[in-house]
Amino acid sequence: MRKRARTLHRAATVGVVGVVAVCAVELRAAQVTGFDSTTFEPFSFIHASDSQIGFSGSIADDRDRFILQGQQASQWGVPFVLLAGDLVDDYTVAAQVSAFDQGLATYQVPTFLVPGNHDIDTKSARTIYQQRYGADYYKFVYNNTLFVGLNSELWKRPSGYYFDADAKQFSWLRAKIGGGAAAAYDHIFVWMHHPPFVATEDEPETPQNLPLGRRAALMALFREANITALLTGHLHANHMVTPDDNAFPIIVAPGTSAIANNDPFGYHVFSVTAGGYSQQFHNLSDPVPVPVPGGVWMGGFLLAVAIIAGAIRTSFSRASA
Repeated sequence: MRKRARTLHRAATVGVVGVVAVCAVELRAAQVTGFDSTTFEPFSFIHASDSQIGFSGSIADDRDRFILQGQQASQWGVPFVLLAGDLVDDYTVAAQVSAFDQGLATYQVPTFLVPGNHDIDTKSARTIYQQRYGADYYKFVYNNTLFVGLNSELWKRPSGYYFDADAKQFSWLRAKIGGGAAAAYDHIFVWMHHPPFVATEDEPETPQNLPLGRRAALMALFREANITALLTGHLHANHMVTPDDNAFPIIVAPGTSAIANNDPFGYHVFSVTAGGYSQQFHNLSDPVPVPVPGGVWMGGFLLAVAIIAGAIRTSFSRASA
């Protein structure tokens, strides 16, 4: 079995010089190769979730924050964005769907979608989603890193609710990452809408997590594949949890619609290296640090203040078997 980096996540207090170094070295790394490449080169990407247009009560405000997120993605210089479901609050409301589509059309970087429970809740709704946005579970490769997008809504409902789509998706996933099928990749990132659990792996099922049986099967497969991280949404909070054995982190993005726990709107910026990865939360209301001539980074001081205030969480990598 190949070795892959694990990451230690903690809130960080860093001085201005340290922040500038992180931005310069990790978050603005050049995108050297690209999609379908089997050669690893360092890269970055954004993990976002819950645009959920209409949930805040203002379609226009939700759309505008979603558009701002896309503008900031271009400023970061990432090659793509992962959006972990709940595109709209109610897929039957044409104005919400139209506002999401208008916002998505402004994104200048590829944006990979998976559905949430507000995007599909019936067989016909799933068909409509697939007709509009394409497959609801799939994979792609970037710089020898495997990205797997899943439709967690299929596993939230009772077996048979979506015909046999729940079993088919799990069989597909097992074929893609189980039994050493993904051993050649440097990293494996999985993204979907629901986190398997919120606090402990054996917690009872609630609207926030997945049923215990399917949760156990998924977690076992993720452990077998030695995934790097699981990226989700659904909680409308900036949240991170790991199982007791620290097999991999489950990282939750809060989104750009209504937020719980007084968390700010925002997303996570990942920087991936051969030896591991780091990630930090970016408050949507903060400026994106931009380089200026001479190597000085505008916004460095503001970014430092944000980190000291606890608004941004940075992860530091350490290698392990």
